[in-house]
Amino acid sequence: MATASILELTDENICKMCENALGKYTCPKCNILYCSLACYQNESHLECSEQFYRDCVMDNLPPGANNESNAKMLEILARMHEENEAAQEKEQLDSDDESIDDYLDLADRLAGIDLDDTEKVWEHLTDREKKDFEKFVCSEDVVKLVKAWKPWWMYHCKNKVLDIEEFEKIKKDCPKIKEGVANFYDISKKPPSDSIQYNLINILASYAFTLRYFNGEYQDFVPEAVACISKISLNLNKNVNYNTFDDAIESVELQCSILDWLYPDGENIKLMKEDVRSIMQGPHSTERKFYITCCLSDLFELFGKALRVNSCKDKKGQFSKAFPQLRFPESELEDKASIKRSIKKFEFLLSYVKDVLNILDKLQWLACVCITGATRTYPTATLEVILDLPPLHIVVERVANMAIYRLTRAGTSPHF
Repeated sequence: MATASILELTDENICKMCENALGKYTCPKCNILYCSLACYQNESHLECSEQFYRDCVMDNLPPGANNESNAKMLEILARMHEENEAAQEKEQLDSDDESIDDYLDLADRLAGIDLDDTEKVWEHLTDREKKDFEKFVCSEDVVKLVKAWKPWWMYHCKNKVLDIEEFEKIKKDCPKIKEGVANFYDISKKPPSDSIQYNLINILASYAFTLRYFNGEYQDFVPEAVACISKISLNLNKNVNYNTFDDAIESVELQCSILDWLYPDGENIKLMKEDVRSIMQGPHSTERKFYITCCLSDLFELFGKALRVNSCKDKKGQFSKAFPQLRFPESELEDKASIKRSIKKFEFLLSYVKDVLNILDKLQWLACVCITGATRTYPTATLEVILDLPPLHIVVERVANMAIYRLTRAGTSPHF
């Protein structure tokens, strides 16, 4: 049996005009490859093609033709060329006029319509506009149209001393930090469990993923964003505890892949671990808890707003039927009891971060105050600069690295 082979397009056989088909023909004048008559008459090849037609006419003139006959023939060719150009320009103008008329007509039809109400907008579109929209949604052009959102937690000051003015500008792009956070030891009589820090990682990972998933516009879809965060964080959803950083992250990745109503971008999942590390690192070594506090404060505000806003439940219209994949499943929305439990957990974690997490900073501040006799209002970073002291966590890391080095040289494998 004979088999057909597919010819691969290369620089040697592709049409040089459209660059999208096999160049089956060669121009007799410039030897350029082309695939069809339309490509041969392309504007970029116009001079060569017209010269070819002119030569063909001149070659086929009778031997006894005089200069006057030649001039008349050339005049006819020139007039035909002008008429063709005029017809093309008129066709383009008619097309532009039609586009303008369509635009004005659409503006009139949508006058007074809430553009955020997709069902109402869809009802006022023509069948052709609906088909064009469906084609546009299925193409890659819709991805190019939307600009990717840049998370606010990506800023990090590399200088040893934090630039206060620059930091104040960064704060404006960050969520507002919740005030009046209770003391951890006032709300909990037991010492904090080691798993709390990893449970916090799990919640931060779900938060970072959701913000990227909604391209930063999560405040416009409060019930949906809250449901997304809750469902992919098993600590919020089922109170699961974690014992390592990787387990807390991988749990979110797994939930993103198994939820059938979630359509995650692979790139967002890859960035999740990097996002969490960036949040934990903070904008500067002296402000390591700032981004964490911003995230928890934003979660507290977002879930509180979900209790006040109306549910997105409504009757399915023509748009929802045409694009069922764009509609958030009503069954996945969080009930008020679940939202209230999550809010309580955010309050607990805010207290934990304020009073327990990075307790080394408090020890450093206490030592600096005792040495200098400064008042309690002095920030740790200022006292460290006055005393020329490195941050305590850097000292601990340095000592730990030296210990690991000594153990390795001694032939003992350290287990940390």
